[in-house]
Amino acid sequence: MLIKPLLAFRIASNSTVILRGFQRSTKRIRTNTINSKRLPITELPGKSNDRKLTWILKGGVFTALSVGAIELCLEPAYSYFYPRQPYKMFEEYRRQFESPHTRRKSRVEEWWLVLSPIEKVTAGIVFVNCCVFGMWRFAKSQRRFMYKYFTASHRSSSSSILFANFSHFGFFHLLFNCICLDSMASLLNNFFTPPQFLKLYLQAGMLSVYGTMFVRTLVGPRIQVAVLGSSGSIMALIGYISQAVPNDEFCIIFSPSIRLQSSSMMYIIPAIDTFGYLVQRLGYNTRIGHEAHLIGIFIGYLYFHLYGWS
Repeated sequence: MLIKPLLAFRIASNSTVILRGFQRSTKRIRTNTINSKRLPITELPGKSNDRKLTWILKGGVFTALSVGAIELCLEPAYSYFYPRQPYKMFEEYRRQFESPHTRRKSRVEEWWLVLSPIEKVTAGIVFVNCCVFGMWRFAKSQRRFMYKYFTASHRSSSSSILFANFSHFGFFHLLFNCICLDSMASLLNNFFTPPQFLKLYLQAGMLSVYGTMFVRTLVGPRIQVAVLGSSGSIMALIGYISQAVPNDEFCIIFSPSIRLQSSSMMYIIPAIDTFGYLVQRLGYNTRIGHEAHLIGIFIGYLYFHLYGWS
């Protein structure tokens, strides 16, 4: 009669040991993931779809409200604050306490005054990107905060759809995006005012991030990497330029001798990213957001044909 109770006790004790071992291993995996130098795998096999669907619904509401707010409020806010230029009041207040010998403009001020309005906006975006990159590298104790608000995944906040556009984890990812953005700034100054440029940049970035997460939720692989970077916004600018100045030329980074016609970028980039996406579907994780590239360049193409020349 004691065989069954002893057998049940042995099974229960073994299952408890296995459960504790599993908990320790998962805790070790999470700790190594937070402290690792590479982006973590944010979704594990067998994860329930409830979290994913909830995030998609919340993210869709946040994206729709944010895109509408940017469309309605950004340009009126710029037209209200820019003529007043409140920073000039602080500049005049500062000069009252300076001696005539210290009023010479610094090199940074001289460089800033030479820039066009769009170049000033792009310089601000590059500065924010570098600050967030510095937080990734030096504020390692805040990795959980960075993963929650600066990477788009099913475990992050809905606001990460906006903040992920200014987040870059790798140095070369940051470098390439900043070089592309800075090289297009002088040309974009002919087509946009600063609020119009910011509207396209922010809206295209948010729609690219959310579209990428939506596609990966529906048809993507079960093991996913967090989404971050401003590639969707930059692709939208490339799509717009390819339609606005089709006879202009693009140079390849670090290979200026290779020049491509602007109109051909609407065929070359989608072809490369479609091939890359198919490779990812076969199981090769290239850690590149091909979906964001495709969505971004389509938004730029659509923006030109809807609004034309600004």
